Amino acid sequence: METAGARVVMDQGKANGTDPSSRDFTRRYSLDYYMETNMPNKKFLWMIFGLSCLMTLGFVRMGSNYDNVVTLIHTPVRKLMSSFSPDVLAEPLPRFYTLPIPRTMSIEDSSNASNQKLTKPVHHIAFIKVHKAASTTVQNIFLRYGYDNDLVFALPRTGSTISVRQTISPNNILPPPPNRGYDISCSHVRYNREAFEQLLPNDTKYFGIVREPFRHFQSNLQYYRQGYIVRIPGERPVLEYLLHNDKYMKFGGQIPSTYNRMAFDFGFPDELFWSNNRTEIDKYISKLDNEMDLVIVTEYFDESIVMMRRILNWDLKFVLYGKLNSKQKKDPRLIIGSEEESLYRNWALIDYALYNYFLAKIKQKIKQQPPDFFDELAYFRKTKTKFNSFCISALSDGPSDMAFEGSQWNKPFVITRDQCKHVYIREIPFYGELREERLFQIYKETNNLSDVT
Repeated sequence: METAGARVVMDQGKANGTDPSSRDFTRRYSLDYYMETNMPNKKFLWMIFGLSCLMTLGFVRMGSNYDNVVTLIHTPVRKLMSSFSPDVLAEPLPRFYTLPIPRTMSIEDSSNASNQKLTKPVHHIAFIKVHKAASTTVQNIFLRYGYDNDLVFALPRTGSTISVRQTISPNNILPPPPNRGYDISCSHVRYNREAFEQLLPNDTKYFGIVREPFRHFQSNLQYYRQGYIVRIPGERPVLEYLLHNDKYMKFGGQIPSTYNRMAFDFGFPDELFWSNNRTEIDKYISKLDNEMDLVIVTEYFDESIVMMRRILNWDLKFVLYGKLNSKQKKDPRLIIGSEEESLYRNWALIDYALYNYFLAKIKQKIKQQPPDFFDELAYFRKTKTKFNSFCISALSDGPSDMAFEGSQWNKPFVITRDQCKHVYIREIPFYGELREERLFQIYKETNNLSDVT
């Protein structure tokens, strides 16, 4: 049955000349209605969330381990909020909303995929997002493609992260729209192939990303500035941390964000972080190699993106990108050099094994590419430069659109200022848009409003 509040929203849309079933209508009117009808609940949840942030900050400043505080205080509060509301800026999911999650029909039988040339672009994608490895840039490519092609994302219930320590499950993502399944997962979540296969179609293409481990460690430090390192006295806290990591990390306990973090995100078994059993490490890397269609290497980023485009059979325009999440100001105490690198290399054995394997693999793949690959790579870089120059200008009140010529890798296309906004948008606001739209789709279905025009 249609509610009075819903009718007000629909009538408001009609009065303003907006199609109530359109994406524009969803963004313009759904949030106003949700905030009006659920504001008391939102204020209460925001108060709890704010208190958890203050408590986290307080305990960290008093010397508590950052990861432990987040796990014990901040994360449970976020989960509590999600149980009331998947997004504190949107209406809570109705408690009776329990639609099954259908598996999206495959484009082709995955058993024959290696023997057939794709004639359609790939729409089923899993991306293993590794923080501080240019992964936000790759994620943005997938978000824009899915947004433009009306694909269904596995969306986090809050923020932009599904889970820092757990794998994907129906409990930590929003349900798909009625009568549809998931197409893309590109949020940060720990990899587990069996869990992904429960939610994504059989013909899903799997992508990961790695970065040179010491550079990854440096970027991780400067971006997150972990309290358990920053609080170490002296001019070289990172050196002290690496020299005496047994003092700052509990053996067999929770794996900190500065220790083999790429391997953690790729789902290596926890016991390997403490045993460093090289035979088992190599066995898991071999497993990843069999499961991944491509592992992007940050140091060969453009080459990797062109390979990815070919695997996905996409028009080249969809993989043009802008650089995101670059932190400019550095903490001088966290600037590190060759001494720290030598210690880190001997400590983060799994990350180095993982990176070296896929570095060698991407180099081999590049050598095996046909000549037109390098022609495409040069064209891609030239077009990307032109694309970014336009977007930067357009977002500074420059021209509103720009036409790009066609090639053997793309049809002629036009880029607009609005499209550029999604190139440089931060992931949390982008996810906010997608989540708001998903919640309104669910709202319409549960209130029998699907056929309202």
